[in-house]
Amino acid sequence: MNFVGYRITSPYGWRTDPIRGGREFHAGIDLVKADRAPIHAFTEGHVLFAGMGSAGSGLGGYGNVVVIKGKDGCAHLYAHLVKTEVKAGMFVKKGQVIGRQGATGRVTGSHLHYEVRRKSSPKYGWTVNLEQSTFSPIEYLTSYYRQDQLIFKLEKATNGYVSAADASRRVNKKTTVRAGTYFVFNVSGEMVNVTSREGVPGNWINPGANTEKHYKKIILPKSSSSWRVYPINKKPVKGNEIGFLNPKKFGGLSYDIIGNPRNDVYTIQTANFGKVNIYAAPGTGAKVQ
Repeated sequence: MNFVGYRITSPYGWRTDPIRGGREFHAGIDLVKADRAPIHAFTEGHVLFAGMGSAGSGLGGYGNVVVIKGKDGCAHLYAHLVKTEVKAGMFVKKGQVIGRQGATGRVTGSHLHYEVRRKSSPKYGWTVNLEQSTFSPIEYLTSYYRQDQLIFKLEKATNGYVSAADASRRVNKKTTVRAGTYFVFNVSGEMVNVTSREGVPGNWINPGANTEKHYKKIILPKSSSSWRVYPINKKPVKGNEIGFLNPKKFGGLSYDIIGNPRNDVYTIQTANFGKVNIYAAPGTGAKVQ
């Protein structure tokens, strides 16, 4: 795996969907070179599909996509390409050009979405549970190749930490890691240990730290004993509620805002009702911080 020339714009894992706005699982990693830049295969394998993904096939929304079946049976997806350079049935070598970066399918801009699915069939390995049916691309490729072959390109300075756990939580900063090209010493989940001396431990960094959104909070006032919650697929109007929160019982309630689908409507994650919408206009007494 070679990160030189790429920027990570959205890591693998839970995030706020950039189009729908709700909290959703991002099953791959978004990488950027330049629009129409050549995209090289990270692994070798046989091309299962190359073309425009269609709804219901397991490739809907991916635009022009190349799917490669690796030697371990996993499906490697290279999505949103402006152009594909291979055809189904071909054998692709690691490093071979398979397409060009683009913005086809469900996107907000030009990038490569790279995804590793645990299986290649049916539906090219797609299941409704994206978290369980995919691998972290960074973690997968680390085990796929020897670690001393890994290179990480850091586009701008970021915090360095002693442990992967600290990097994940972004606490106990040890140092500042400058922009540059580093060897990868180790990987834990999406956290990466980068070093300037091959084979020597370095600093743990969080590759998604510069792209992750910091969510605002909404505070429901302790004076209210009944606050309607609505399913995210219905209008937040009286009669559509699926239950009530009781801020008064707890001296007020506070939630992370994980979506803002319309004015004065906020998506939150609750213990009893799951992911829901609430209506919280300024006149309701709710505060957004």
